[in-house]
Amino acid sequence: MSVRPARVAELQSMYVEEDERGRGVGTRLVEGFFTWAGGRGVARVSVAADAANGRAVNFYRRLGFADRSVSLKRAL
Repeated sequence: MSVRPARVAELQSMYVEEDERGRGVGTRLVEGFFTWAGGRGVARVSVAADAANGRAVNFYRRLGFADRSVSLKRAL
């Protein structure tokens, strides 16, 4: 049996101008990313969002992303 790592693509730095939000722009961008990644044999996609940005977190959850890890930070 051979073990091959799954190909993963990470969505980074996506931003939709405030006056364009709620019009499906972000959804179309993410769906385009899914299409692009799937066409390259990617098995899994990931995205990071600031925990304080509940709107972004909920947006990604609606598109099928699920919590997989927690990163904790502290200022010194």
